[in-house]
Amino acid sequence: MKTKTVDELMEEIRELESSEIYGAVYEAIKLKNKGLGSDIVDEDLVFLTRNPRLMLEFNVLANGLKIVYSGDTVKRWHASDLYDFLQNLYYAQTKIKDPKRIHTKRFNRNKFIKTYNIQERLISQGYYFDEEKEPDKATLKFYKKLKKVKWSSNAKKTNKKIKQVFDKINKKFGTDYVEMKKLIDHIITYLAASNAVNEERNKISSEDVKLAYETLLKLLETDIESVGEYEKKTEEEMIKELEELGEYKGKSFFQLLDKWKNKTLKGLGLSSIDLKRDG
Repeated sequence: MKTKTVDELMEEIRELESSEIYGAVYEAIKLKNKGLGSDIVDEDLVFLTRNPRLMLEFNVLANGLKIVYSGDTVKRWHASDLYDFLQNLYYAQTKIKDPKRIHTKRFNRNKFIKTYNIQERLISQGYYFDEEKEPDKATLKFYKKLKKVKWSSNAKKTNKKIKQVFDKINKKFGTDYVEMKKLIDHIITYLAASNAVNEERNKISSEDVKLAYETLLKLLETDIESVGEYEKKTEEEMIKELEELGEYKGKSFFQLLDKWKNKTLKGLGLSSIDLKRDG
């Protein structure tokens, strides 16, 4: 597709200053930072620790459960920040559409963990994430290529120019400026790099950067509940998908599962949870 010019994108970004949804995302971040509206429940954790794409993001991009990271362009936290942004967007959209719903016990930011399709679509389809077709499944090959992607000099210049406008807008929203700046920076890197890999390139181009910003702007205006969902999967079905991924650094992803599950539990301050129920 023919991307918009840098000037056109900067003008659209400036309009976010008066955007209802962008302001609502900021409010969602503030609430989450205070620990409100982000409870993890059993069935969410089943999906969280059984999702093939999450397994690849949190293992391959993190060099396999290590604390020390390499100097790669795309890192594990870029993936988790896209996920975090989607949580906040879901909360913000729900608050605008149905304010009473977010105060009910049935509402949970993590609902889209079970309908993870939106992130699948963003990574495999980019700007066309809302098209009615099943997105590509996560593969080890994709994430190995993603780890090797680098910035081109032109892409860096393009990103710097657009980012300056985004940063000015974010500062005007107040105290959570740094958090939003980080999320936007990481999302753009992740989307741009994914587009490069999908087009069989190992360098991010200026077009990749512009398309990443276009995708983010489009995402803000898209009702993410209206984008296609996965059919509900049982734990057994999710484990089968993990087994089909093969292995990484001599260990199958199924073998890595318990280790990652325990890290997840520890991070959430939990000691154990029943992972045998359906997701």
